[in-house]
Amino acid sequence: MKENIMLDAKQWRTLDPYYAREQQKYGDNPLPSREFILHWLETQGKLLTFAQIARAFDMDKEEGEKLQFRLKAMLGAGQLMCNRQGRFGVARKMDLIAGFVVAHQEGYGFFSPENGEPDGFIPPKYMAELMHGDKILARVKDIDERGRKDYAPVEILERAQKRIVGKLTVQHGVWSLLPDNRRLTHHLIIPAGELGGGKAGQVVIGEITAYPSRFQQPIGKVVAVLGEAMAAGMEVDIAIENHNIPAVFPEAVREQCERIPDALRDSDYEGRLDLRHLPFVTIDGISARDFDDAVYAEKRGENYRLYVAIADVAHYVRPDSPLDIEAYNRGTSVYFPDRVIPMLPEKLSNGLCSLNPNVDRLAMVCEITLAPDGSIKRSAFHDAVIHSHARLTYETVEEILFLDNQMVRESFAALQRPLDNLKIVYGILRAARLARSVIDFHASEPEFIYDSEGKIETIQARARLESHRLIEECMIVANICAAKYIGRHKLPALYRVHDHPSAERLGKLIDFLGKRGIKWQGASDNATPAQFSALLAQCTDRPDFAQIEIMVLRSMSQ
Repeated sequence: MKENIMLDAKQWRTLDPYYAREQQKYGDNPLPSREFILHWLETQGKLLTFAQIARAFDMDKEEGEKLQFRLKAMLGAGQLMCNRQGRFGVARKMDLIAGFVVAHQEGYGFFSPENGEPDGFIPPKYMAELMHGDKILARVKDIDERGRKDYAPVEILERAQKRIVGKLTVQHGVWSLLPDNRRLTHHLIIPAGELGGGKAGQVVIGEITAYPSRFQQPIGKVVAVLGEAMAAGMEVDIAIENHNIPAVFPEAVREQCERIPDALRDSDYEGRLDLRHLPFVTIDGISARDFDDAVYAEKRGENYRLYVAIADVAHYVRPDSPLDIEAYNRGTSVYFPDRVIPMLPEKLSNGLCSLNPNVDRLAMVCEITLAPDGSIKRSAFHDAVIHSHARLTYETVEEILFLDNQMVRESFAALQRPLDNLKIVYGILRAARLARSVIDFHASEPEFIYDSEGKIETIQARARLESHRLIEECMIVANICAAKYIGRHKLPALYRVHDHPSAERLGKLIDFLGKRGIKWQGASDNATPAQFSALLAQCTDRPDFAQIEIMVLRSMSQ
């Protein structure tokens, strides 16, 4: 029977149900799919060496090298495990679970399973060779009477820490780096010849050259000296290192960017709707460095037409390109007081993919026709070219539209009509939302004010302006149109759906309100947006309104 199974493996091109997918992805000479490899290994009933696996799949040397890379990737993903004899097996068949280490400064740790199971405990004796963030395979060692699990690590799949930032110290002639991150409980030993010019007491970045074991602390070398502790700007450098924020783009990304022209080419305009004649404007905060969206509105008969444009990033960032892979790894841009660590290189984030004023830009545009009652009569999406006519701030728009500052209005006389139309559209959309009893929270966001050295001087509540709400309403209605389009065409997408509050959360809110003499209007086991809106409207003038609003917000489902 085993011999037949081994022979079957040689026919994997016929037997693998995912062969067509792999062929489409990797070309005419694909590898067996991960699913097929896992299924086949499960049928073997024993651990196998790489040579046995390659022979079973009838791989030549070149194919074997590719298969080895796939098995390594499956090890990294926690799908396989490899013992010290180099034999492979399916992790789930060995009751092994992949997950991440969450270290505690007291010496113990927690195991956060990748499959979403509750976190478990890692006893201190296992933490000597583990570091915070490591991806490991672990097995359940013990379960207490409450069902809580203790885990023992079996295999370290991927090390999370490559570099550590901290203070350089020396004791009895032994140099070490004390991590700034309290979850990194190991001191990094620095050989005397690897100090990189660092001095005792300075904050440095150390690169790990040997990871910890049960009998040895990690060893490393100093690769950068940040300076004296508490120097201006030091917090940002420390945060970047502690959170492993990639501050430098890989060479492949830089090379791809260099091949992208600095301005639009004639071919970029082809097949796009030309909307450059419409006076789009961007409305952002004073400190905004890139402009993702632009808006324009006009009256059409008794209706209004709203255009919402967003930069067409997908034109430049193609699937599986170096730019796409790096953007996926970064996930977002990270903003600091004195700098931005962008998701995309500056040539795109502040250039071609920013709707800067007075230049042509590629955009995805949502065109919406609104009736006076706020209903959407028609919507369409266009690959377009736009030309922003102005970079406006929320404060400027507030002065023009809501404070009727004539001097500022005259400064933007050419844009008065489209801006006035935007205000009317905002009024229509807001009235329609209020009619639907949509909950409107007023909680202020904190705003950090920094001094000349980049340190926090004060924290104040950021003013919430009508101009903020104007842009919010435009974005909400554009997203509604996008959701309807995606649903109508049955395209795969993520939707954000706010479920009803749980009975437990609603009960806590009702109890909180009762202690303040406020009666909940409605059933105690259910709630509607109208009830929440009525509650907030009833409490608007109370001195404890902010606290009530926070409790209502906490009662909502995430």
